[in-house]
Amino acid sequence: MVQASVSRRKSEGFVAVVLALLAIFPPLSTDMYLSAFNDIQAAFNVPDGSLEISLSVFFLGLGIGQLMVGPLIDRMGRRGPLLFGIAVFCIATVLLLCVDSVGPFIALRLVHAVWACGGMVVGRAVISDMYTGRRAIQMLTLLVTLMSLSSITAPFLGSLLVTFVGWQSVFVMMLVVDLAAFGLSWWIIPETLPVSRRTRTPITAAFRDYAGLFVGAENLSSAEPGGAAFVQAAVFSYIISSSSIFIGHYGLTNIQYGLCFGLVAVVSSSRRASTGSFSKRSAS
Repeated sequence: MVQASVSRRKSEGFVAVVLALLAIFPPLSTDMYLSAFNDIQAAFNVPDGSLEISLSVFFLGLGIGQLMVGPLIDRMGRRGPLLFGIAVFCIATVLLLCVDSVGPFIALRLVHAVWACGGMVVGRAVISDMYTGRRAIQMLTLLVTLMSLSSITAPFLGSLLVTFVGWQSVFVMMLVVDLAAFGLSWWIIPETLPVSRRTRTPITAAFRDYAGLFVGAENLSSAEPGGAAFVQAAVFSYIISSSSIFIGHYGLTNIQYGLCFGLVAVVSSSRRASTGSFSKRSAS
């Protein structure tokens, strides 16, 4: 009995490590190449600011991907779509290293985004399948914490790679992480949604439900004006324009920009943590 319990804890620990690796896909895919904007624009011979649309497209793809992947994994299970998504992400990363113009680069970043969110969505679904109560909260907290940490460290790591190796090294690093995630997911992540629990509703039905959320007056009236959506819009605007402002306007080096971006992320994370702590004390 004791040996079985230890074995189970080790298995859960391995799953947690892989889920954590999958959770950092989106922040690594966005924050790590921010300091490379000027170098990539020079390589593609396009004006300053031309590459910012690739980040806007990436955020658009993240939203579209979450709408697609959610219904897909409820119908087809967790493991298959996860491995397929990581494989597509790897292929798109390889192609990004081969393109020589901004158009294909932006198109591949859209593909990147749609499947980058797969690991994040599937990871949370696996947690809901495997854990309940306090343990599920602990796992979700771990993923959110690691995503915050990666948002802090990824820009600085990217700035070091761009400065000492070149902008292509950022995507080589992404590819290494992708391949590691694919191998570990294949080896460790089980299928956590048995066939008996899978939905038989067509995936298209989910999109009809999405449309209902937007046209339903009761849903629109319950939305908080000036709430989370506007906060996120401000955050996305900052991320998209930060490279042009700090490097292009203020003349910071890539490494200085990475440190500055990380410092802002630290302050933002600290603010969220203090707000959450204050809310808990107020509620008690």
